[in-house]
Amino acid sequence: MARHLGNWCTPQEKQLHEDRGGVSWFHPHPGSVFVAVTGDVWDDFKCREAVDAMVDHHNASGFHCYLEEVPDVKSTFPEPDLASMMDMGVSLGRDSGCEFTALIETDVLPEPDILLRLMEADLPIVAPILTTEFIGSPHRVVDIGLKRMNWLSSCFVLFKSNVLNCPVSFKYGGEGHFYKQLDHFGHKPWMSTDVRLKVTRPPKRTGLLLYDQREAGLKARYDRDVTRARENGKGI
Repeated sequence: MARHLGNWCTPQEKQLHEDRGGVSWFHPHPGSVFVAVTGDVWDDFKCREAVDAMVDHHNASGFHCYLEEVPDVKSTFPEPDLASMMDMGVSLGRDSGCEFTALIETDVLPEPDILLRLMEADLPIVAPILTTEFIGSPHRVVDIGLKRMNWLSSCFVLFKSNVLNCPVSFKYGGEGHFYKQLDHFGHKPWMSTDVRLKVTRPPKRTGLLLYDQREAGLKARYDRDVTRARENGKGI
């Protein structure tokens, strides 16, 4: 008979392991989450504050939670190379040792308990429903429970980290192609329509902006965040 000898770091870890009743594989830190943030700069300083509050709440609830802002190391154009950043987030999450990996973008306004609520589903891939503008297929409405999806928005997705061992990439086709690749390995994303997520702006493409216009927009957002961080006594 296999047995696991050791101490849980928190009573909440022990309770979660027992609540699962042996239907999930053993993990030394059940409920632990690695949060990978992708994007050039925070769309609004309140987004950063909301995400920090989410991480603090998860830790205060007795589960490990770590956050890392993924650098944009490949783009030489004044727009973030989100596909490369999300791929790096996948790699960081896979190597983190956490049970879950949350890929999020810099325009989200999550409630403090959102990770706990998504974690309750105990699914390989689950996301909240966007209240600003629905993105994904097929279309869903709020408050109809857990629904299976073909693909969904990448602005906030919670993965079981072992799912990310599949050799997939966000490049060459965006979210749709990413989830189509995962489908080859038997993984479908789910949407928890009872868990809502606000974002500061509806998803959009940059469009036909000139290089100088994009550069000016990026600099303006960065300067704004530096100013707000100093006013709030925080680094950036």
